[in-house]
Amino acid sequence: YFPRRRLSSERIRDALLFVADRLDSRMYGKPVRPALPPKFGTRYTWDESKSAADRSRRSVYIHAKRNLPYPLLKVFDQPDMHESCARRDRTTVAPQALMLFNSELVLGFARALAERARRESQSTNPASTARRAWWLALGREPATGELQDAVTFLAEQGRLDPRSSTTALVDLCHVLINTNEFLYVD
Repeated sequence: YFPRRRLSSERIRDALLFVADRLDSRMYGKPVRPALPPKFGTRYTWDESKSAADRSRRSVYIHAKRNLPYPLLKVFDQPDMHESCARRDRTTVAPQALMLFNSELVLGFARALAERARRESQSTNPASTARRAWWLALGREPATGELQDAVTFLAEQGRLDPRSSTTALVDLCHVLINTNEFLYVD
């Protein structure tokens, strides 16, 4: 029996980049600076890397600035850069859920996952698209009940607002990347 444990902060960001089909897995090279959230602060900041590919490199390549840890990594227990760290803490705190639900960065990953699922399913059928989203985010087929719930959700959202079929799929993908199954290893 292997105890469940949450992915490290770097692996969470890399997994989000991967499902969004944005992960640049090139090895070696200079540190990169992904975009910081708007109005993040004025005292400490950095100029983001010019290339979109650089901003999407694996998290181990993010520029380490002691007074400016990357927010997504910091909230998921990135070690304090002011002292050595023999073992990482693994906390479960409210700011983590708030980051995953309210961050424009994470919502952007959900949008990209929705676009990828729609493109790769090669179908306008909501069940096919939902099934592909499940495969991309969780690496498995949805259970019958999960698929029925997803298709019902997409249909109900489409009835409420015909223009919202894309929004409904984004919401579904946003939920998938917020599941324990996405964030934890069993």
